Amino acid sequence: MPWRRRWLLARRPDLARGVLGELLRTVFAWQAERAGRPAGDGGAVTVKQRFGSALNLNLHFHALVLDGVYDHCPKSGQLRFWRSADATTEDVESLVEEVAARVESWLERRGFGAGGE
Repeated sequence: MPWRRRWLLARRPDLARGVLGELLRTVFAWQAERAGRPAGDGGAVTVKQRFGSALNLNLHFHALVLDGVYDHCPKSGQLRFWRSADATTEDVESLVEEVAARVESWLERRGFGAGGE
C-alpha cells in the first residue's frame, strides 16, 4: 500500500477490511484464470501488521496464498485442486497494477479518492 493509504487504513479498520477483500478477490480471480478454472475458489491466510521494524505505524498485510484454486472435476464431480500456471515477473507486475487500480476505485466509491482523504 502507498504510505498515504496506510495512514488512512490504520485509522479506519472498515476500510482496511474492504481493501483486503478487494486484494484477495482480485488475486483469486487471477489464479482461477491461470488455472483454467474461472469458477474456482482460492484460499489464503492473512495477517494485518500495524507496525514496521522501527515500531512505527505501518499498516500492511502478510498473506499466504494457495498457488491454485479448488473446483469440481468435470469427469468425477469431485472437488479437486487445480494449480495455477507459473507466473512471470511481468505477470506479477500486471497483477499489482490491477490490484492497485481496483483498490483505488473501491476507495473512491466510498469518498476516499486520491484527493479526498
